[in-house]
Amino acid sequence: MSASAKASARRQAQEDILGAAARCFMDRGYAATSIDDVARSLGATKGRIYHHYRSKADLFFDVYRYGMQMNFDVIVPLSQSAAPPAEKLRRMAKARCLAMIRTQPFQRCVWQGVEMLMQGSTTPLQRETLIDLQTMRDDYANIFRAVLEEAKRDGEARFESSSIAYSLCSCH
Repeated sequence: MSASAKASARRQAQEDILGAAARCFMDRGYAATSIDDVARSLGATKGRIYHHYRSKADLFFDVYRYGMQMNFDVIVPLSQSAAPPAEKLRRMAKARCLAMIRTQPFQRCVWQGVEMLMQGSTTPLQRETLIDLQTMRDDYANIFRAVLEEAKRDGEARFESSSIAYSLCSCH
């Protein structure tokens, strides 16, 4: 097997694990989900999971990252289009809603990560990781905020504060 075929197989295996984990975390919550649950839902052994992830927390954080990356993949091209800002925002909001539906298990995990951070029920290292992931969410919200500000500059929108961007990005 070639190196690129091996890398592709590894990526596919990780995506399969992430999908199974996202569904388990969505259905049971982080605390009630075990690596055994994820393995069972995948039809695999927990050794397959541990081959890729050291712990349930590492797996959860990767599910969160993957969910956020899916969000960026949908929004960034729209935010960089040549469309007028109000049209970009409309397209971005629609794409956001459709992505939330299509990737619901991942988006629920992102929200669970926010809740974990707010509750402080984590180890210091986990908290540090969640803060980094929260920065990723803030960067995502800032894409919406930038397009809102662009619409305001172009006279397509009137508002006092672009903080509304958080409501567009946080409605899990």
